[in-house]
Amino acid sequence: MIKLVGAEHVVQMYCAWGQQDSAGIYVVYIAMEIFERCLEDYLVARSEVDLTKSTIIFTELMTVVRSMHDAGVIHRDLKPSNVLMDSNGHIALGHVL
Repeated sequence: MIKLVGAEHVVQMYCAWGQQDSAGIYVVYIAMEIFERCLEDYLVARSEVDLTKSTIIFTELMTVVRSMHDAGVIHRDLKPSNVLMDSNGHIALGHVL
């Protein structure tokens, strides 16, 4: 996954740490980019998406999938709820780990 740090259209992870809680359970915390919504919510809220916006989303999605495959990584759970959108409507792929 280190190969994907800083990759375009991949949700960026800033840091991660873990600690054992009082019950002895090890809890992992991850600080990552914040996004407005996922692609699934975006699509459900609309009856249709114009061609220009569809093309942008598809191009960005194919860019990140290509980057992952070039790095030898396969997502294995690619679905609209794992495609996150920022406030400008650009996407980043989440749930990469």
